[in-house]
Amino acid sequence: MDRYAMRLVLDARSASFGALIDDASLLGPKPPIMDDAVSAYRSARIASSGWMIGRFLCPTSRLTDLAASLTRSLEAGEEPWEIGTVFDGDTGESASAAQAFHTEMQPAATIAAAEARITGTEPTDIGAVIDAIASIQPEVVPFLELDQPGLFGDHAMTIASELSRRSMVGGVQIGLDSPFQQANPTVDSVAAFIMEATTHRLPFRTSTGIEAPIRHYADDLWHHGFINLLVAAAAAGQGQTFDTVADIVAETDPGAFSMGAAFISCRGVSIPGPTMRRIRAIGFIAFGSQDLASTIEALRDLGFLSDGT
Repeated sequence: MDRYAMRLVLDARSASFGALIDDASLLGPKPPIMDDAVSAYRSARIASSGWMIGRFLCPTSRLTDLAASLTRSLEAGEEPWEIGTVFDGDTGESASAAQAFHTEMQPAATIAAAEARITGTEPTDIGAVIDAIASIQPEVVPFLELDQPGLFGDHAMTIASELSRRSMVGGVQIGLDSPFQQANPTVDSVAAFIMEATTHRLPFRTSTGIEAPIRHYADDLWHHGFINLLVAAAAAGQGQTFDTVADIVAETDPGAFSMGAAFISCRGVSIPGPTMRRIRAIGFIAFGSQDLASTIEALRDLGFLSDGT
């Protein structure tokens, strides 16, 4: 995070958006070829808006291709790559692939985080996935997603307990705006997820790419906005009620949000820059975008970025 440190102290917008957007181009329904994905991410992270770019997300099944592409293209003095890998096969095989990549490619590229779905909700099920992720390398950060999101409230404490028992820093995630879903999670279910994650001190991220800043209706489907989630997470972190958090998740008017140097606010809830820095560290960590350029341009179009960004 060193390359963001100076930017993060400037204002509430920088605290909100620093390293917020992970590159999820490989996770879409029509992923690009690896060399093109690597080239696009490299360009994005050195652009003037590069301070907003987070990790490069890669399925474990494509880590061998990523290693080959990076080996061909890494330049002398290039900043190390932080990879967020996504378990997309057998848990043990996925962990082995990630461990092999990390061993081969460090320090030029390291597995910094791993996302995995949990199909069972017993402590042994959750613990097994955490242990598999921990086998990659000691500092890897696990993000766990329940196969049945509606059960998260019942099992958030178990996830937090299993992480704590292993003295591991980790978090949870929720799938939003997936092209494979018939309907996205409801406002209440997203708000409940945020409240439970906050209560159990579980940082969270989204596991599928939400591209738009503000919640909206398109193609016969409601799509959640990442600005909604960011401000809702901050409100929850301030101790606001479920209804207030749900109202922010549900907000569809961009004008209801204010992104300024001192505060980020929505409908009477104001969050100062220092609080946003804390929320980004312990609350809403990041989301994956399948089109970085469009996502950043949408923020610019709404006037949510500081001058010169």
